[in-house]
Amino acid sequence: MRPVSPSVRLATLLIAGAFAGASAAGATAISATPAHQTIAPMLAGDTFLKYAAAKPLLVANSGQTNGLEDWPINPKGSSHPRNLSAPLGLGNAALVANGEIVYAAMQNPPQILAYNVKTKAQSTLADPFGTPIDIAIGKDGSLYLMNFLSTGGNVAWYPKGSGAAQELNCKYVRLGESVAVDNEGDIFVQGYGFGRFTGVVEIPNGPSGPQPNACKPLHLVSENGTYTAGVVVDPKTDDLVTLDNPDLCAGGNEGRMTVYPKPYRAKTAHSVVLGGNCTGGIRLNADSTLVFYLDESVSGGFTYIDSSTFPQGQPLGIYSEGGSFGGPGPGGFTTIPNTLPN
Repeated sequence: MRPVSPSVRLATLLIAGAFAGASAAGATAISATPAHQTIAPMLAGDTFLKYAAAKPLLVANSGQTNGLEDWPINPKGSSHPRNLSAPLGLGNAALVANGEIVYAAMQNPPQILAYNVKTKAQSTLADPFGTPIDIAIGKDGSLYLMNFLSTGGNVAWYPKGSGAAQELNCKYVRLGESVAVDNEGDIFVQGYGFGRFTGVVEIPNGPSGPQPNACKPLHLVSENGTYTAGVVVDPKTDDLVTLDNPDLCAGGNEGRMTVYPKPYRAKTAHSVVLGGNCTGGIRLNADSTLVFYLDESVSGGFTYIDSSTFPQGQPLGIYSEGGSFGGPGPGGFTTIPNTLPN
């Protein structure tokens, strides 16, 4: 998910309020692409290791080229990204990765783009249920899209990363913003609910797949009165990790990262303030030692990616598209190589 200005976030909250009492059946579906294509199969891990294991990469969609760009990951960050692809029309697409395949949640048209960073091959999967703003990938390659402006925390689920999408909704969510999946295939939606509820709900997995009728809110550290900013699962520990902006992007206690060991309770959580102006979007590296989160300037004029140690939250480098933070800056991001789920 890409961070937006405080004024846009306020509009988002107002829109969320407008959905009070609406049902999933009342959501308006956005037209999908006319032809459905299956996502390209993932390549063997050894093939990718020859490409990037020596220098793990931070990959983002570029605000300047509208394609993919990357930086070698290092403690000091970098202001000199390398173009990784030609323009792909990514817009504000959120990203995840599996091996050398990067998956982008594109909004225009609403679809998943799969791009092989080594062979340059690409393919798409249509999203018939809304406009995707976040994406997650499970251990079995299943893909999950979080859709915007759709009631019921609408998630499009692509079993094992191919075929027609299935719609998942949660009755406790009015407006979902971020999605994650754990090692067992349970799905987590962070967003805004009914009454004063802001936080995370869980759609448990079952023998036949996700069970949306069993969806439930989690008893986490309260995010009421905050801007939600991202959710992810640590594949090493199965810990749930959330990001929010408690001061509503007005400075101070922004970029609060909270780590929840199973069974995901507030009393066992650990929070650390990462800092930042208006954070939005969170990803871990392949061995879960680093956390990356998107941030923006005070004026909202450009974006950049911060990094910190995980789970300690000690600040490290900044990744930008220019030494003076010139241009619109990067959008959605991931790391390669990576570990599933992410």
